[in-house]
Amino acid sequence: MSRVFSRYVHRATLGLPRQERLEAAAELRTHLMDRAARLEAEGFSREEAEHLAVKGMGDVGVTNRQLLGHVFTNRVAWAVLAVLVLGGGGWWVWQNVPLPGWGQATWRWDSELGTADLAALFEDANAPRGHYLAGQLSLPTRAEWLYITLVPRKNEGMAVLHISSLRPHPKDDNAPTTRPANERTVSRLLLGGAAWETLPTNCTRSVPQVRLYVKTLPLSPWSLGSICTGVTLPPTSQLSGWSAGWQPETDGSLTLNRWTVLAAYGVGYGQRNAKSGVINSDPWNSQHAVLFAVMPADHALHTGRKIPPGTSSGIYLETNNWKKDGSGLPRPTLKWP
Repeated sequence: MSRVFSRYVHRATLGLPRQERLEAAAELRTHLMDRAARLEAEGFSREEAEHLAVKGMGDVGVTNRQLLGHVFTNRVAWAVLAVLVLGGGGWWVWQNVPLPGWGQATWRWDSELGTADLAALFEDANAPRGHYLAGQLSLPTRAEWLYITLVPRKNEGMAVLHISSLRPHPKDDNAPTTRPANERTVSRLLLGGAAWETLPTNCTRSVPQVRLYVKTLPLSPWSLGSICTGVTLPPTSQLSGWSAGWQPETDGSLTLNRWTVLAAYGVGYGQRNAKSGVINSDPWNSQHAVLFAVMPADHALHTGRKIPPGTSSGIYLETNNWKKDGSGLPRPTLKWP
């Protein structure tokens, strides 16, 4: 591997535990080499391709913070932390500052699926074929609940709301009685979708509609599987062309106790009209857009449902009835594009 790649990988993985660092480094090397190979195929020299591949990965400090889940990535920040602790501020730091390994809630999208991602999808017969959005979700120790939803942006169709308790079940002999303060909950996210395809038998409506798919690795109660949204689409015979897919939000941090829209699935098309010709549909502002949102919480925010520790509950509801049936939770909104 070139020195350019080695320097980037070394700096991007500083501070990670040994096993995590090896896995992250291998993944970064694969991405960099794949990017460089594609650029060389487009006519760039090897040096130019390596430079552009590294530049395309973004600032190495940002990558390092996303992998670590905290901000202490340089000597100055560590010195500030030491001063706070030695000066009697240790308890305040512990309570208020995301420490190394303890982390904050973050997510990071990847440009390609990994080997483990592909293996998991091939094993699932309900996983739609096509483009997937893959990434990593990291939750801090103080997050006791996780809320996930797929909800149409407009009032058409069905929404699914998933509520999970992150605390160990008291009857689980293999679960630790307490979670160490430096432990993070890390999960792989795989988002897929399909429109105008033969829908599975669990879709109750026979008209063309949007089907979405959410899988988490390692397998956990967060996996929603194949979801029929009930967002209906016009017959393809009436269209002059169409496109559909996930639009990811920029990587970043999740705010505790508040929804963050991580991605939106949009459907755009040109529809034939006898009077006015072709009508173009905006995939993000139409009634066909569906939001994928996540909310980690340090206390229970839902109402009306008793969910024991270590368990989860899935709720299907009509989108236009969210205020009444959404267990007291606010409905996520999309502020972009």
